[in-house]
Formats: sequence, structure tokens, C-alpha cells
Amino acid sequence: MSAPAIYNFPDHYKGDGLSAFKITLEYGSGTPVALEGSEVLMQMRNSLKTLLWTFSSDATGDNQLTILPNGVIQFPKIASWEIPSTKYYYDLQVIDATGFIRTYLTGTWRVNQDITK
Repeated sequence: MSAPAIYNFPDHYKGDGLSAFKITLEYGSGTPVALEGSEVLMQMRNSLKTLLWTFSSDATGDNQLTILPNGVIQFPKIASWEIPSTKYYYDLQVIDATGFIRTYLTGTWRVNQDITK
């Protein structure tokens, strides 16, 4: 089994909107991960391991991940992301239709304190 890929998201500012974006999960060979019938889950925790945000393909609204063909996962557009400013640690895992869990990504996502209100 291979280790998860490490990806550190670009810094974000508390209260700023989050534009929708997509990531593609691929195996080392370049073959897309088959996500049909799977659940995708990404949790963000602070340094004390406190859960502060969850993205999921089973969620709705600002927390919803959308599974698209060819290993593509779309993150939602969030008009104003009111998440505490801190350095978050995350992992993104896929739970396939048989219940098998695999972590594909891990890393950090820093949310900086905004200065202007």
C-alpha cells in the first residue's frame, strides 16, 4: 500500500469566500481512482486535534463534496467561510461501496485572521 500524497492548500483568510475548485485522484500510473458508489470525507482539525470542519459527499450546502467522473472531486463555493483562523491538518479519504477505506491526501490548510471587516 502506498502512503497518501501530501498536499498543502494555499492560505485562506477567515471570512473570505471559497471559490469552487476540483481535485483529481489518480493512481501513480495516472489512472483515475474510480469513485462511483463511494463516499469521500475530509476533516480539518487544529493542532489539538479538535474537529473544526468536515467536507463530505454525504453532506449538503457548504460542506458538500461532489463526486464527478474520472476521479474528480469538486469542493463547494462558499460565499463567506466563517472558520476559526488557525493552521488545520486534514486528510481526505474514500470509503468505497464495500466499506474499504483509503486515505489519498493529507496536509495542511492555514486560515489566516482577516484584518479588514
